[in-house]
Amino acid sequence: MTRLFFGLALDPEVAERLQRSVAASLEGCGPVAVYGAEDMHLTLAFLGEIEPEKIPSIKRAATEEFRGLTAPELRVGGELGAFPSAQAPRALFADVQEAPDSWGRLAALRNRALQVGLAHGWRQSRKDSERPFRPHVTVARPRGGASIPQELLGQHPERGWLPVDIVLFESRPTRGEVGEARYRALGAWPLVVRPG
Repeated sequence: MTRLFFGLALDPEVAERLQRSVAASLEGCGPVAVYGAEDMHLTLAFLGEIEPEKIPSIKRAATEEFRGLTAPELRVGGELGAFPSAQAPRALFADVQEAPDSWGRLAALRNRALQVGLAHGWRQSRKDSERPFRPHVTVARPRGGASIPQELLGQHPERGWLPVDIVLFESRPTRGEVGEARYRALGAWPLVVRPG
């Protein structure tokens, strides 16, 4: 079985800056695994454990579903948050906001990604279906003994970001080695980028 999800890869320059900013601010907070820039993304739809033989069919369906979709104008950063709470964080994330001019494009991408998943046996849990979609980029995972001061959350500058494609990612187990990517792209579908 392969763990798959559809997402938007963060622009490399924006990801590098965000990664450096997060790493610098978390220095001295104890054991915290800061994501590498190449692993920073916004998850549109987590498909879960999928049989490898279904991947070609998922790619064909994605080609149809994602054709002609327009890229949303996004901003990442600003407020950093902790999941499930700042007192007991398992993940730190940067909020993602959609520009008013492109409102609704991000939801359209998510809905199409969910359609591909549903057509291939994925079922959203009741808990997930009742929880509103909160676009974000996971930036770090605190480990046992890490202490994240409340004042560190919300200190990062916002940066504009225009995703260029929707990516089918494979989530791979890692051992925390430097340079070891958590996610591998299995396919990508270009988005229409509007001038200006």
